[in-house]
Amino acid sequence: MEQFIKVNFKNMVHIVHKNEYGEILADFEDHNLITTEGIDWVADRLGNANTNNAANYIGLSSDTTDPAVGDLQTGWNSIEYTTAGLSRAQGTYAHTASTSTYTVAKTFTCTSDSQTVAKAALLSDTHATGGKMFAEYEFTAATTLNTNDTLTVTWTITLS
Repeated sequence: MEQFIKVNFKNMVHIVHKNEYGEILADFEDHNLITTEGIDWVADRLGNANTNNAANYIGLSSDTTDPAVGDLQTGWNSIEYTTAGLSRAQGTYAHTASTSTYTVAKTFTCTSDSQTVAKAALLSDTHATGGKMFAEYEFTAATTLNTNDTLTVTWTITLS
């Protein structure tokens, strides 16, 4: 008798905005959207032994367009920050063996006043090389960062 394992993704994103003094200005957690490109990427990673890019890069954007499952990293590249300390960066991956959850987290430090952040994306590579967009999230309310403010983004991916 064959046994099948069903894999579901439950994804959360946690955003924390602190000013230069460490005071929390915003702190929220919510579900996010996995794009069709992200699903294709997962299938390729699971089934194609010739690939190795992990979705552990986090990008930020001021764009307020609603996320859609058809969104692609090529569109994301044109709207994401590439300056002000908010450029796409590799996050820290964490996973405990024999658990169904892993996280990717990154703290950004803003280097310029009045930078509005409204979206975050979890991607598989640097801005220069493109990669694939696994997940995308639009903040409940855009947040404005000033010099030395930090924004911590933590993606939690649960497989079940």
